[in-house]
Amino acid sequence: MTHVKKIPEMTFEEKSERIKELFHNYPFIELSELEIARTLGRVTRSLKDDTHKILSNLLSKEYLIKTNTFLYRRSLKNMEHYTGEVISISRFGSVFLHSDQFDKDIDVGNVSNLRVFIGDQVSFVIKEQTYNKIYGVIDKLEERSKQNFIATVVDQTASQNKLFIVVKGREMTAVCSRKKAINCKVGDKLVTRALRWEEGQLPEVELVKILGQRGDNETEMHAIMEEYGLPYEFPKDVVKQADKISSKITQKEIKSRLDMRQVTTFTIDPADAKDFDDALSLRPLDEGIWEVGVHIADVTHYVSEQSLINEEALKRATSIYLVDRTIPMLPERLCNELCSLRPDEDKLCFSVIFHIKEDGTVLKRDFSKSVIRSNRRFAYEEVQQIIEGKDGDYALELRTLNRIAQKLREARFKSGSITFERKEAKFLLDEKARPTEIFFKEQKEANQLIEEFMLLANRSVAELCSKKNGRPRTMIYRIHDKPNSEKLNNLQSMAHRFGHNLQIGKKHDQYTELNNLINNVRGQVEENVITNLALRAMSKACYSSVNIGHYGLGFKFYSHFTSPIRRFPDMIAHRILKGYLEGDRAPKQDSLEALCEHCSDMEILAATAERESIKYKMVEYMLGHKDEIFHGHITGISAGGFYVELNDSLIEGFVNEIEGGMIGEYDQLSITVFGKAGTHTYSIGDKVTLQVSKCDLAKRTIFFKALEITKLPTTFAKVAQPSKKEKTIKKHHRKNGSH
Repeated sequence: MTHVKKIPEMTFEEKSERIKELFHNYPFIELSELEIARTLGRVTRSLKDDTHKILSNLLSKEYLIKTNTFLYRRSLKNMEHYTGEVISISRFGSVFLHSDQFDKDIDVGNVSNLRVFIGDQVSFVIKEQTYNKIYGVIDKLEERSKQNFIATVVDQTASQNKLFIVVKGREMTAVCSRKKAINCKVGDKLVTRALRWEEGQLPEVELVKILGQRGDNETEMHAIMEEYGLPYEFPKDVVKQADKISSKITQKEIKSRLDMRQVTTFTIDPADAKDFDDALSLRPLDEGIWEVGVHIADVTHYVSEQSLINEEALKRATSIYLVDRTIPMLPERLCNELCSLRPDEDKLCFSVIFHIKEDGTVLKRDFSKSVIRSNRRFAYEEVQQIIEGKDGDYALELRTLNRIAQKLREARFKSGSITFERKEAKFLLDEKARPTEIFFKEQKEANQLIEEFMLLANRSVAELCSKKNGRPRTMIYRIHDKPNSEKLNNLQSMAHRFGHNLQIGKKHDQYTELNNLINNVRGQVEENVITNLALRAMSKACYSSVNIGHYGLGFKFYSHFTSPIRRFPDMIAHRILKGYLEGDRAPKQDSLEALCEHCSDMEILAATAERESIKYKMVEYMLGHKDEIFHGHITGISAGGFYVELNDSLIEGFVNEIEGGMIGEYDQLSITVFGKAGTHTYSIGDKVTLQVSKCDLAKRTIFFKALEITKLPTTFAKVAQPSKKEKTIKKHHRKNGSH
């Protein structure tokens, strides 16, 4: 008789370890008591009893928790925790965190039940990592945000002694004590700060200040400034220190500098500019060789590193240009008076002097502190007219500089620079700062003249400071990394839809391919679509003490040196260059890198605030054009609709309504519309006939109704496929997750 060997039953301790192992390996799985018992073997009364005892024990030790649906899952408390800050909350409640421990933002999904504000410090655990995303779960609030929030009063409930408001930064209703906001009325915009948010209650905020009625220009611009933490004015002690700076230039100071006051010099700026921080000089040397001076205001002569002015300039890091005002980096005494290279005044500069041939060949370059005297202040429009043949002051000098600049430009593009010349919409404002007209700012040869010599100076300073006797030195660089390959693939697909060819990959010269594409779409209806996608494919330029070169310009070394009135990194570059010329020691790289990160962050914040002011003025402008028919094209796809840009004004808006149709599925490049005429899939670039359905000043968004959508022709050329290596990497990440 054959005996079957009986498998011994697991001990109580083994069952307990098996359950712990289950939840350790699958920390976010949720199981019932019966489902857990089944993982241990055939379910018997004894096994049920043991499972219940083990689960009770694990609950008491807080290894597991019980959900409100009576399921068990692992407690977050005994998992590896990280700290992060809430950086964005969408109108749908999706929350993203930033943590210094990860190189990507963490998506924690919709967490409306967790009661968080932007700026809150939280602890979280990692749920999943994929090829390009990180998903997390918030465990608890560590510290409530101290940031200010913009709110609008939507209701007053005297009986409850509460003031109901809608907080910007998160679509939600909050309450504020009526006693502390006694002067508020419906429609007022407020600056508020988070107080508390108890479970089952509306969040409570405290009033910081009343900005005024929504829709008023001053109120709205101040709301943008408050939203991004931008200053209204300079601290009194900073202004006082600036006012005490003497404007007198001593003979001793002049003798210590290169005296360029007798050389023909002029500035070229926008017609409405008030500060002029760069000037050009020109004089002939030998036949066909010219001396070109690039003269930059010597701001650091007046602003010492230990001064209150420098401290405030570092804090701001950049001037900010809203539609109707400038928030300067330096007090007016400096930016509009002492450091502004105004005509017929002696001014202190930091100069780069070039000996250069008319074909753009640089024979020599020198760097020196200088004193100049501008002969003339030009606007771009005046210079353009002279370039085009009109008589005017210093016509010979301007045309000579333009010929050299065009040669420099030609050589730059041959060496790898990429050109992006997207049209820029500007507003004509009335006396109340309301937009009455939209016009386009064009980059012509006069702009290119200044651009080329500023690029040449910036590049030269970076090259000089980068090394000495072949040994590297510390410097602040403006760097730009290679494009994102996935976004390049999207650009290629879109280019092909419009009938343009773009080859990508190692076998092709990427600079030439991108430049050819940009040149081919110039003047075409698809110009802005393609240019925007190309810009999105590019990495973001930033400041760093570690040089990787500037991809977009095709430069191995590049720095910002030519705008110290409006950019703090340029002031840093001035100080470093001065130190190297005078034999001082190099600055410490660690402290310099911290400055670089701060300046990069402030640049992004400034650009965001500037865009918000433009978006507000676009909405304000369209309030007077609600009944008109517009023509545009799709520029982006999102949940619930798609983004469009109008052809004649570059105004942007969102289509969430389609006549005779209903919006369905979507991905990054296309969206499906269901209607009586059938189902159609539309993509970026498709033409749209539109009418305004709503102008939301509070959200700075224009909502359009699509009256008709015209599909573009299908792909004209074969789209390049991912390489074998890229396919292998993606396959690995899909199978194993990303690390």
